[in-house]
Amino acid sequence: MGNGLQHAAAPWQVNGVTGVDSLYVTASQTFAVKNDGTLWAWGSNTTGSLGIGSTAGAPSPQQVFGLDSVASVAPNGSSTYALKTDGTVWAWGEIGTVSLETVRA
Repeated sequence: MGNGLQHAAAPWQVNGVTGVDSLYVTASQTFAVKNDGTLWAWGSNTTGSLGIGSTAGAPSPQQVFGLDSVASVAPNGSSTYALKTDGTVWAWGEIGTVSLETVRA
């Protein structure tokens, strides 16, 4: 939950992350895209899907290093995909064999 706790009976502010444009949540992870284009993540991380350089869980928000200009993120619990403002797609975690196809309108 971003405070090291698993449950909270009342709302509280998540420390360490402000200026958030959008949130993406799985059952055990949270990702925040900040208005400066940085990506922050916290929660379960057994497959490295938080993108923080290890497989240790993060009880509080940690910056996903190596990425800037993030427009959106698509986490699924074991892998994560980020779309940057330049249109490139970045992936990490347990991605297995990935086949990406570009679709043009």
